Formats: sequence, structure tokens, C-alpha cells
Amino acid sequence: MATGSEVSLAAQAHERLTAAGVRSQLVSMPCWSLFERQDEAYRATVLPPSCTARLAIEMAGPFGWDRYVGPQGRTITMGHFGASGPIGGLQEKFGFTLGNVISVAEAMLEEGK
Repeated sequence: MATGSEVSLAAQAHERLTAAGVRSQLVSMPCWSLFERQDEAYRATVLPPSCTARLAIEMAGPFGWDRYVGPQGRTITMGHFGASGPIGGLQEKFGFTLGNVISVAEAMLEEGK
């Protein structure tokens, strides 16, 4: 799951995982407060309680994502502030790449077996 510009990275990972036979669901979460205002039945269709292998991608901090990824989920986020440079280099350095997203997702699935 992701929000904003990270959705395209999540979509690419979803497509690649699905093509490899992995059951994957892409969730665009543009507004947490709007999602929280939905009834429980709707929220459960978007984030089924039975799915514990959840991954959130956020080029900001991890704050708040824990309530959506759950205790067994993971986040790919920034843990600090202050890096500057070309965006491609920073994305590579901090793990915001297709390869890393797929690796983290696959590792979660492997751990869940």
C-alpha cells in the first residue's frame, strides 16, 4: 500500500509479483482520515484481516503506517531527515526501488510459510 508518488512504485511491484504468481493487492491510501470514516465492512474488503503480509511504501516517516500494516507487516520508509541529491540516487540509497520492494514482499511471504 502507498500514497502519493509512491503508488506508482507499489503498482509496479504489484504487477511484477502478480506476473510471478503471487497473490497481491494494490492499495492506494490517499487519505487516512477518509479511510477511517468508512464502515468496518468496507475497510475489511480493502485490508482483509486474514492478510498479514502487508507492506507500506512511504518516502516520509513510518508514523501511522503501523495501524495498517499490522504487527507482521513492514514499511519501507525514511527513518530520518536531511538527505539531498539526485532523486534516483536517493531512492536507491533508501530502498525505494522496485527490486527492494519485491525483495521485502517476498521475504515477508517466505517468513509467513
